[in-house]
Amino acid sequence: MIVLDTSVLVDSLTGEKRSSPALRRVFERGEVIVVPTVVHYLWLRGPRLPQQLALAERLFPRESAIAFGPAEAALKRTSNNKCVRFWAEDGSSNRHGTYLF
Repeated sequence: MIVLDTSVLVDSLTGEKRSSPALRRVFERGEVIVVPTVVHYLWLRGPRLPQQLALAERLFPRESAIAFGPAEAALKRTSNNKCVRFWAEDGSSNRHGTYLF
C-alpha cells in the first residue's frame, strides 16, 4: 500500500505535473494507493482548477480517504516504514515527490 502525501498529489496533478509519470507507473503496476484525510483537506484548500479537482476525485475518491490522526502519527513514528522518492523523467531527484508505504 502506498500512502500519498500532499506534495506528490500537487506535483502530479498541477503545474508541470512532474510526478505524474511516476504516479501513472504506480497505478499501472496495480499498487493500492490511498490518500489520508489530511491530504484531502490540504488539497481542497489550495488553489485548484475545476479539472484538477475532478481528476483528483476520480483517482482518489474523498470517501475512500483513510483517517490520519494522533494514533496514525504515532504509529508512523514508531514503525519501520520506508520512505521512497519519486524520480523525475530525467533521472534527477524530485524533491517534492516522496511517498510512504
